Amino acid sequence: MTLVDTNVLVDLAAADPRWAARSGQALDMAAIRGPLCINGIVFAELSTGFGKLEDCEVFLADRPVRLLPMPPPRCSWPAGSSTPIAAAAAAAPACCPTSSSAPMPPWPACR
Repeated sequence: MTLVDTNVLVDLAAADPRWAARSGQALDMAAIRGPLCINGIVFAELSTGFGKLEDCEVFLADRPVRLLPMPPPRCSWPAGSSTPIAAAAAAAPACCPTSSSAPMPPWPACR
């Protein structure tokens, strides 16, 4: 299964001359490996570019994209707390701020 990013769908919906072909090819390749999915957040982000909800639904109906239900917060929190960012924040010295206004530690691959 591939969770499709909003930007890929926006490229296609807007027929962006720079990115639409590449995004379409990426979706085609991902569809070969398994189902293409979006969640409610991706749907919400994408739908703001359409004049009517039905227009967004028609756009998605023309693609092999399935809308997944959002997990309840009790399922999302453990998944998020096991990320490299959460681990880096937990390992930060006590003097480092950990509030949501503090800068996030970099992903390990970006170091």
